[in-house]
Amino acid sequence: SNGSNAVFATGEGSVINVENTNIHTKSDSSRGLDATYKGTVNGKNLTITTEGAHSATLATDRGEGTITAEAAKLT
Repeated sequence: SNGSNAVFATGEGSVINVENTNIHTKSDSSRGLDATYKGTVNGKNLTITTEGAHSATLATDRGEGTITAEAAKLT
């Protein structure tokens, strides 16, 4: 659905580690990995595909989120 993020960390101290995963979003404003308000997402060995308008594979907004993506294929 619109605005649905596959992996989403929000808030200081929120940390998500995701490895060896395929992610595919299809709706508008639906991101692959998203971190907000000092949340953190760490990714390794990922394939991320997004199709909708305004749908970044990696996104941070609203307060300095952090994303790392190691060995990731982003389309």
